Amino acid sequence: MLSSVLPNPEWMLTTLLGALAPALGALIARRLLAPWVASAGKRTARPALGWIIAISLIASFILIGVGPLGIRPALVTGVSMQPGMWAGDIILTRQVPAGDIRVGDVVRFRVDRVSIVHRVVEVEPRGGRYTFTMQGDNNDVLDEPVDESQLEGKVVLLLPKIGWIVIGIKHLIDRLS
Repeated sequence: MLSSVLPNPEWMLTTLLGALAPALGALIARRLLAPWVASAGKRTARPALGWIIAISLIASFILIGVGPLGIRPALVTGVSMQPGMWAGDIILTRQVPAGDIRVGDVVRFRVDRVSIVHRVVEVEPRGGRYTFTMQGDNNDVLDEPVDESQLEGKVVLLLPKIGWIVIGIKHLIDRLS
């Protein structure tokens, strides 16, 4: 399962550069905040470090979430891709030309207003455009063919169980509302 979603070298370089920006920002913020933290005493040093970490994580998620690197996260919520993907996993997708999609790739596509993540089982070129047939690994039935305009991206990385943090925060917000 993972071999079909491993990133290519170009994506790895893009991700490395994208991860370095927030890390560098955290180091700069730490340096700027160091005199304030030192003068405030030991009791506030840990909260300041916590804020730096939290701000760095938020900046990283914003960078990925808004997609300036061409990478977009999605939360797996269903069971159609088990055992390779489980509810609570996070996937990162990257837009690629339709001609680069191959049988066996896992892609995210849109049907009506719903994003679906399934494996490509057939690629059919039609008059300069592509039509794809997908199927969930845990499904017995093929999906209806989709046009290349419905593709949202190819899965390039799977982050197991990370999404449970998002689910937990959503439930907390729902309870507080």
